[in-house]
Amino acid sequence: MERRHLLLAAMAAAAGLGAAGAAALVAGDDDARVAAGAAVTVTVAQTTTLQTAPAEATTAVAGVPVPPLVGRRLDEASQLLLNAGLDRQVDGGGLLGVLDDTAWVVCSTTPGAGQRLEPPATVVVHVDRSCNT
Repeated sequence: MERRHLLLAAMAAAAGLGAAGAAALVAGDDDARVAAGAAVTVTVAQTTTLQTAPAEATTAVAGVPVPPLVGRRLDEASQLLLNAGLDRQVDGGGLLGVLDDTAWVVCSTTPGAGQRLEPPATVVVHVDRSCNT
């Protein structure tokens, strides 16, 4: 009966150590003691394999959306871009350019509102005194 326990332990060891380790365990010096009825201590390491569920695919959206700026004064639009971490480039402003941000209205942007950009990307803000929309 003890031989059967040893065989079961050897089979368990074979799973962890391989067939060569199990054969050495069974055929080792303890063989003579087993035949004589002596107790044999067999230590078997247990290996646990943890099965995990596959990770769900995430669609992380990169960047920040360009805020809706059309119809806003340039100073307000500039603050919204700053809050989003985006830079601005002004297109328009007449002969002298933009001297006072409060006197100009955003007519369009490139890229448009909602498009995602990686900060500190630049948004071109097209301005005029009034927009014909």
